[in-house]
Amino acid sequence: MGIVIDVNLDDVPFEMPPIPTGDYDLRTEEEPTYEENKNKNGHNIVVTWKIVNHPDPLLNGMTVKDWLAVSTLMGRIRLKTVLRAAGLNPDQKQVSTADLHGITVRATIKEESVLDKATGIRSSRSNIAGYLDPATAGA
Repeated sequence: MGIVIDVNLDDVPFEMPPIPTGDYDLRTEEEPTYEENKNKNGHNIVVTWKIVNHPDPLLNGMTVKDWLAVSTLMGRIRLKTVLRAAGLNPDQKQVSTADLHGITVRATIKEESVLDKATGIRSSRSNIAGYLDPATAGA
């Protein structure tokens, strides 16, 4: 017969809303992965960040991913800013994904509008615009 559950889904969207633009405390609760990129010409450190310490309980626990393309200069610059934001040595010669597990950083998340060229449908998504230097954050 099953269990009947009272739940009102009238105001529930079909997709998660994007994270509003702003600065957030982010933490890794799982060790990042090291994966071949979709073009099969390099590798990414894939980091899943969880929003923590936010006054809005609906935002706490929301996640955003970042792909640090270690085979490109821009990706290595981004990795260096992650290390600096976490208080780790940004001038390392080797980085272990274990070093990135359990770290907390402050970062700017930006809500962006994207157009699906195949369908012509516009939607919003949230991306990490940058990682903040703890020495100057809040200054």
